[in-house]
Amino acid sequence: MISLQSRAILQSTDCSFPTDLLLLKEFKALVDEQVKLLGVADRFRPRLYAHSDFVMVKLYAIIRQISVHVAAEGLNAYVTKYYAKNHNLTPKTFADNKRKRRFIPHQTEVDKYFRRFSEKEVQDLFGNTLMALCRKIAKFFGLSQKWRYLVDNTEYPYYGKTITPYEQKTYKRHMGTKTVRLFQGHSVHCQNITLFTDFYLLQKGKCRLLPIPNSTEWLMWNDFNVSYGLMDREFYRVQLIKALKDKKIPIIIPSKKYPKVKRVIKDYLLKKGPLVSQYLFQQKTGAKPWRTSVLINIVVVGHDDQSAWKIRDQFWTGKIGYDKALHQLSAFFTTLKPWKNERSWARWLTRTYKIRWNQETGFSSLNKIHYQFRYRNPIVQLAELYLRALIHNGWQFYRNQGLKQGIHHQELTLFWYRMSKINELEAVVLNSSIQNVNPLQEEKRRLYFET
Repeated sequence: MISLQSRAILQSTDCSFPTDLLLLKEFKALVDEQVKLLGVADRFRPRLYAHSDFVMVKLYAIIRQISVHVAAEGLNAYVTKYYAKNHNLTPKTFADNKRKRRFIPHQTEVDKYFRRFSEKEVQDLFGNTLMALCRKIAKFFGLSQKWRYLVDNTEYPYYGKTITPYEQKTYKRHMGTKTVRLFQGHSVHCQNITLFTDFYLLQKGKCRLLPIPNSTEWLMWNDFNVSYGLMDREFYRVQLIKALKDKKIPIIIPSKKYPKVKRVIKDYLLKKGPLVSQYLFQQKTGAKPWRTSVLINIVVVGHDDQSAWKIRDQFWTGKIGYDKALHQLSAFFTTLKPWKNERSWARWLTRTYKIRWNQETGFSSLNKIHYQFRYRNPIVQLAELYLRALIHNGWQFYRNQGLKQGIHHQELTLFWYRMSKINELEAVVLNSSIQNVNPLQEEKRRLYFET
């Protein structure tokens, strides 16, 4: 988060973790309620555990930066020790005199559970859970707060041999492979906080723009007041800009230097054209299914925090040549309404567009949460991406409140250290096990414990 690290603030560890933000009991209950609406609840009915028990093990592993096996064994040992200490009960031994009854799902059961999901079920379960956290944070800032909409694609290397529609070739080098999986992440930004809202697994040969209009509708349905969207050149499409304009969501996007755009820049440099002008953005002739066009504004700007008019003045005073001046000029496409002071508006556009880097660095932060992120199953990878986003959003709010208290954390390490020190997650898992195995119920007592 570049914008969050721009100020020097005294470091301290006195900031308390906002336990009221993401109550894990609430998270567990939300997962169990959402699962009831999915097909996986009919295909899989666990006898000894709740559906959320499998998710909690995965979430605990990500928070502690450990493997799922270590997380499952550690939590199971924690619950076993609790029963032995407080109730003098030991888990039942199986006939082989080696294995004992477990209170926490084993790593193989957790992995098998996540492989049961379809892509749509992952979107419904973890997407709704993530949005519940986002709405809670948005409510804290106020429903009238305006949010900026960000979207970006990211690549994760793939080293498997099985090729599905989700694996694609790339020109980038990823440590020995050019096969990747492409994920699209959507987020919102305001008051120096960036929240991931949803993710999409992109398939080869399918349009990468399709999730964006639906995602904006989902945000507005959840009471997010979206002021405008910040797009990369990767989303330089007439259909997308027109669809968002029809939904009354303005966009800001850097324009590519096509011949018509170059003429606008040259006219401004030679004092033949204005700083801001209208531009008919349309598809090329013969585009299918029909030719689309949209009327937008084009604004001439300068590179490297330089204003376009200063570059033009340097050219006319002979300080720089024509080619260099033309190279330092660029343009923005936007559907926003221009201000009366066009120069101030152009400066505001360039400063505002830098916020989009919060999306770029956001994916970097997701990777730092748990460095191991290689899966044979792309659906499991999508589910874990949502769980990482839950932790990331909680960290963003925690750090945002810490900044207001005069506390500054340069790295994520301190946050993960504090997370590993709190026993809230272990306590929730323990309470879940107590509910599943009530010592006062004789039938469950005979099932789980030595008699």
